[in-house]
Amino acid sequence: MPPAFASFDEPHAWLIRGLVEYGWPDLTPFGGRIPAGRAGGMELARFRDSGGRDGLHLLMVAASGPQLCQEDGVYDFSVRCFRRDGAWMVGVRCPEANFIQEFPFDPGNPTWVAGYVHQAVTAYVPQFVGWRLQGGELSWAQRKGLPEIEGEACSAAMTRFVDELVRMRRGADTGPTEGWWLGRDSLPPPAGQAAAAAAAGRPIAPIAALGGAVAVAGRAAGGGASPTEQALKKAGPAGRALSFASGVLALLGGVSLLNALLTVALFLVDRPAAMAGSGCFGLLLLGGGIAGILGGRKLSRCEASALPWIAIAANLVLPLMVAASMLFIDLACCAGVSPVLVCVPIALYALYVQVDPKVKLARRELAPR
Repeated sequence: MPPAFASFDEPHAWLIRGLVEYGWPDLTPFGGRIPAGRAGGMELARFRDSGGRDGLHLLMVAASGPQLCQEDGVYDFSVRCFRRDGAWMVGVRCPEANFIQEFPFDPGNPTWVAGYVHQAVTAYVPQFVGWRLQGGELSWAQRKGLPEIEGEACSAAMTRFVDELVRMRRGADTGPTEGWWLGRDSLPPPAGQAAAAAAAGRPIAPIAALGGAVAVAGRAAGGGASPTEQALKKAGPAGRALSFASGVLALLGGVSLLNALLTVALFLVDRPAAMAGSGCFGLLLLGGGIAGILGGRKLSRCEASALPWIAIAANLVLPLMVAASMLFIDLACCAGVSPVLVCVPIALYALYVQVDPKVKLARRELAPR
């Protein structure tokens, strides 16, 4: 593999080179796993897959000194290069840690931006974890409220270079020994703009232990999602199932109304009881089905509304009413509509999710203020 980084005179390359020089190991060959005893590292697989647009990712264990925040596990900071008013910038974003910051890229001192990023992330994480360990909690709205940073692509040659690194399971942190660091000298940022340890070129301070957690792709196994996100994951399938069941009711209601119209067309008013019964059932099922579809959508988004309760009630009561009415008319008709009874267990499942404490808390959290 020929020496390359000096020929890639672009912010993406200088950012990677600078972070390596500040002690960030490349975790890409290890699938994003942070080795025991290390505070973090960078990951380039998503950089390769997006042609540089998704940037590189700095993964840091949620630790403040020897104390770990097991609930958060690992923070994933996306670091992306972009242009603003014709000038290159580097943006760092991590919704899980409520962090977003931008730094200028100085072509005359290309590795300074890596120092800014290094200082910002390594100084922020211990403070944030300390706040979390004292009971601090980010709201779902805070996590989702961080603006996106639209990254810009790197050169095709650099994408091919990183792709080869990933496929060969070779880290970018082997650059100094491989002789890729060619061209301009790498000078640290001025004192006061980067941490003293960073300016001295020392690696990230390791932590004593990771507490047995396996850190993969920016998450610790089994952790990292806020209660609101967990509630949304739980409510989503229940809401979709409720919408599906309600759609069945609406379809049955439409068929009943069509039957009433055909009764009028074929028999005029000779069968008023059949026409009225079919029409009333049709309106009731159609109305309940439409309300149920809307209620299911509200439930899946954990929105505070009476519609989920209406949807649950409709899917509990209406199928039983239909089956009972058909039983009095004809056993064959009852057997024909019996599949609609599947709405009942779906409604019970939705009711279980609707009254779940985490879902109730999420509705309060997401309610407009």
